[in-house]
Amino acid sequence: MRSCTTAELAQKLAAGDARVIDVREVDEFAAGHVPEALNRPLSNLTESFLAGDALSDLTDGDFLICQSGNRSARACEMLATRGIDAINVTGGMLSWQGDIAR
Repeated sequence: MRSCTTAELAQKLAAGDARVIDVREVDEFAAGHVPEALNRPLSNLTESFLAGDALSDLTDGDFLICQSGNRSARACEMLATRGIDAINVTGGMLSWQGDIAR
């Protein structure tokens, strides 16, 4: 599983070279997230995965973030079984130093 730090993610975002998927629950996302992030809760991903649904909106190179990096790591591992090479953002929002959208 590939991973990056929040500082590396910030650089990728500044270069316009990153798509961020926040896998926290809707209420956590609403409380504050990376401004460019899309919300796709891990619970929904898991349901889709278990149902055998296509995860076509997720692609290789997507950066997955959560609160600390644990849920996003689990999401990356799950996606890898479907051939999707996502990148885990270690440290998650607890380490994020950039702007926060609400």
